[in-house]
Amino acid sequence: MSEKLDGYDFCYYEEDDDSDCICSRVDGLEAENCKLLAHITEIADELNTSPEHIIEIIRGLHDRIADLEDANRWIPVAERLPDGNGFFDVSVNEGGNIYTAKHYYHTAIGWDLYYGKVTHWRAPIAQPQEREP
Repeated sequence: MSEKLDGYDFCYYEEDDDSDCICSRVDGLEAENCKLLAHITEIADELNTSPEHIIEIIRGLHDRIADLEDANRWIPVAERLPDGNGFFDVSVNEGGNIYTAKHYYHTAIGWDLYYGKVTHWRAPIAQPQEREP
């Protein structure tokens, strides 16, 4: 038995099911993979390099994006608290009003906060560096 949702076939295993929908999904993914590889090959030809090199660059960019997303994500205090003392960007819930601010965290005392509750935190974003013209 299968059903379609957002263009994808979802299968439910039944003993007499021959898994046709799984095979058709695999066929669809293989066709999509061939199209992507053809596009990568075209780009590689234009740049006078190999498809493997383009794939290596794409993987490196993907890893860098994942690192940046992880470094800038808001961490719920229920998940963990900062490892050391310092100022952090925080999201505060004060009686239903939610705002962001910078607050100091001390490992022995907690957040330097008089009202409200810190719900999320992250390392402060680096200030922009001015460049000389």
